[in-house]
Amino acid sequence: MVKIFFYGKGTSSYKEDSSFIQCVRESDDVVLSITEGDRNLFISLDKSTAIRLAKKLRTEINKIQEGGQNV
Repeated sequence: MVKIFFYGKGTSSYKEDSSFIQCVRESDDVVLSITEGDRNLFISLDKSTAIRLAKKLRTEINKIQEGGQNV
């Protein structure tokens, strides 16, 4: 099993390195856990939903790179 962590800022009430997303493949699902301070959220995505999420993230990243607005 491989775990990938993405560290981020989170909300202003937490230190910069106290928020992260953990990504793990379990069976046929991709499980994301979001941790901020002492709060944890989990979501399990099937393959097609994980693909749609990845496409949406790429679209939003491209908008940032192009200086686009949030619509």
